[in-house]
Amino acid sequence: MGKAAAITVGDLSDSYALLIRARLCCTATGRRRSADVVYRVGRCRTGCRVSLRDRLDAMKCAVLQRYWAIFLHGGKYPVNVLYRPGGKVLDVTMTTLAPEHHDFQLMCRQFTDKKVRPAVAQAEADGHQSEELWREMGAAGMLGLMTPEEFGGSGRDEVAVAIVAEELARAAGGIAIGPMVSAYMAGTHIVDYGTDAHRQEFSADVASGEKIVSIAVTEPGAGSDVAGITTRAVEVDGGYRITGRKMFITNAGLADIFVVGAKTDPEAGHRGITTFLVRDGAEGLSVGRPLPKMGWRSSDTREVVLDDVFVPSEDVVGGLNRGFYQIMGKFQLERVVLAAMGVGHATEAFQLAVRHVRERSAFGAPLLEKQSVRHRLATMEIEIDTARMITYLAAEQLRDAHPDAPRTVAKAKYHAAVAAARVVDDAVQLHGGSGFVEEGDIARHHRDIRILRIGGGVDEVQLDILSKAYA
Repeated sequence: MGKAAAITVGDLSDSYALLIRARLCCTATGRRRSADVVYRVGRCRTGCRVSLRDRLDAMKCAVLQRYWAIFLHGGKYPVNVLYRPGGKVLDVTMTTLAPEHHDFQLMCRQFTDKKVRPAVAQAEADGHQSEELWREMGAAGMLGLMTPEEFGGSGRDEVAVAIVAEELARAAGGIAIGPMVSAYMAGTHIVDYGTDAHRQEFSADVASGEKIVSIAVTEPGAGSDVAGITTRAVEVDGGYRITGRKMFITNAGLADIFVVGAKTDPEAGHRGITTFLVRDGAEGLSVGRPLPKMGWRSSDTREVVLDDVFVPSEDVVGGLNRGFYQIMGKFQLERVVLAAMGVGHATEAFQLAVRHVRERSAFGAPLLEKQSVRHRLATMEIEIDTARMITYLAAEQLRDAHPDAPRTVAKAKYHAAVAAARVVDDAVQLHGGSGFVEEGDIARHHRDIRILRIGGGVDEVQLDILSKAYA
């Protein structure tokens, strides 16, 4: 493979735009050559293959690259061009990420390939990832993206968080969800609503992977219905005493700190919820045994019991009786994370499926030669691309406080989770019997994606958010 050059082009929102501009580029060289666009199937990165009818030598390829950079200057979509000297193929990798995010994505992918994939089997067997891997994620800058630099983070944005979620999920959803919960579903409560003392005490250690946070809101009788929690926090001298049970709590057996939602004014309904910081080892705090799960087997999930746990007043997180609104606010990033994980699972399953149908023969020919197989792959790729587009749009709108962000987030959460379920199921189908056995990666992805339509608000909650606009 020849050298790769990173260049910037304009809005290449679909293959037709790329087709038109590829022809413009070819015409601009002074030779009226046309270029055809076909989807890259089963390559490492999403993109397009541009095949020139005439052979291009290295000099003409360079002219083509320069023209793209000048003619479409000012765009925000990075494209990597790979030229095979003496051949006909230019490989163009498209992404809607800005250059700095693209570089970060490559780092996360390399980290996942080098550090996470080799650890999956052991983590699935143990029911959690190693402390060492957690710290390595922190050292790589993957856990402090929403934490300001003065508190030990990098102060990046929601798009970077989505990148981490997608890349980690390509290896294993269970390994992805633990750190994502700690850093971006629970830890952000400390960053955004905690006191300076809380941030000084915890934020740097959470960003480095030295400390783990769990958020305990869900109860046996209250999941998506946060207002329905029954855990009580009764005010006493110097603080509150909390009593209640929490269920399906990620990181519960590993956590150094719990962000706990409790009713401080039960008569006020959702307006009477407050969140608290509860430290591991607090008297009256206990966790149950690990819960056996269909998927996410490399994440720790347990029941949390609070039996008259005393919490000092200074460990109220945010305002008194403001917990519901804080939890709802943090649901937005949680849903982007889960959508991005769906994209990661689907992308990995798609690539595994392409590899399998290329190598597997049936009825005297590779499966890839069957039109029905190719059509199924094409629909899978469409599902992945649309899910990725709306997920990163949701992340951008959330970052920019766009007024449409809540609805776009709901669309992303719903579509990415449903699309991932379809894509991974199709990948299992294309694998045949080998997709049904536990030894293969595809079976794990099939188990892991099911929770994405439940956690962070079930499908029906997302549809309800959207349908309210029609009333």
